Amino acid sequence: MGFRMEDLPEKSQNGGTISSILSPSCAGDDPLLTLSSYLNCLTRRTPRTTGELVSYFHHFGMELHNYASKSLSPLGSSLSTPHPDCPDWDHLKNSDLQAVSGIRGSESLISKHNSSHDNDHPRTLSTLVGCGSDPDNCLPHCSPITYRAYALYSQTFSHTYLSWTVYLPDLLRESLEKLHYDLKKHAYAKCPSLHLCSTAPPLLYLHGFTPPEVGSQPKLTCSDIISKLKEIVNGGPIASLMTAMDNFLYGIREPFIFTLVALWSLAFLIFANTMVYRLDILHIRSHLIRTKASHRLDVKALLTKGRKMLSLYKDVDYFDEDPIGQLVL
Repeated sequence: MGFRMEDLPEKSQNGGTISSILSPSCAGDDPLLTLSSYLNCLTRRTPRTTGELVSYFHHFGMELHNYASKSLSPLGSSLSTPHPDCPDWDHLKNSDLQAVSGIRGSESLISKHNSSHDNDHPRTLSTLVGCGSDPDNCLPHCSPITYRAYALYSQTFSHTYLSWTVYLPDLLRESLEKLHYDLKKHAYAKCPSLHLCSTAPPLLYLHGFTPPEVGSQPKLTCSDIISKLKEIVNGGPIASLMTAMDNFLYGIREPFIFTLVALWSLAFLIFANTMVYRLDILHIRSHLIRTKASHRLDVKALLTKGRKMLSLYKDVDYFDEDPIGQLVL
C-alpha cells in the first residue's frame, strides 16, 4: 500500500483499526463517493475495466424503468424518443431497453418474497455483485471498486449512454471471459476460501473488483466465482443484449449497404456495356442482315485486279487492296 516498515506502528493490529479510521470518510453516505458519482456523470468517462463495465450495466439497467409504476423512467423515455435534430435511428426500441435491463436482472424478480429466485434470476450481473433487496438468496461474489461512481445518470447525456450501450456489450463479455480465464489458470481447486487465496484477490483487483466483505454469508471459494462467471458469459441475458445491439447497428447500416450494392451493380453494368459495345460492330451487323444479297459474292470482282467488291455497308469496302496507302501521314 506504499508504506515502509518505519511508517508502521510497533504494535501489530488487524484491519478493523484501519476500517474504523476510514469509515467516516468512506462509508455508504460518504460525500466523497457522492462527489465522484457527480464528477463521473459530468465528465462522461467511458467504462474501461471489467469492474467499470459491470458497474455501468448493473446501474444503468436499473435506471431505465420505474418498477413501481411499471413505466419508463425519464432516462428511458429519453433513450426511446427520437430527437428532432437527429436521424430517426438515434433511439432504442422497448425490446432493446428490456435487453439492457435483462443483463442487470429485472428488479421485479429480486424480491425476498420470490421463492423461485434461482430459477427466474439466473446468469445476470446481479448474481455476481449481489442483490441489494435480497442479500440472503443472492449473495455477492465480488464487488466492483467503482460501483458507486457509475450510480448517477442524466437524461441530458442520453446520446452518450446510447453509444455506450450499443458498443460496450461485446467488451463486457470479453472482459468477463478474460477474468474467468485468469482465475481458472491458478490452482483454484486447492484454495479453501477466496479470502485465504494468495492469487485470486490480486487478479480481481487487476480487473477492478475486490472480494466481498466477510460477514454472515457462507464461505466463498474461487470455484464459486469461476462457475458464476462461466454462467454469465454463456448465459442468455448477455447474448440477448449483444443480439439486440447488433440488430440496432444493422438497422442503421442497412440503407447504406443497399446503396453501395446498387452503385456497384450499376458500375458493373456500365463497364459490361462498354466492353460489349467495343466489339466488332461490323461483325454484329453482318449477322443481323438476313437478305440473300449479303451472302452473294462477285467472283469476278475477287479475281479482277483493280476492281473493288461492292459493300452492303456505307463507307466500308471489302478486301481493300492498299489500306496502308490510304493512311494520311
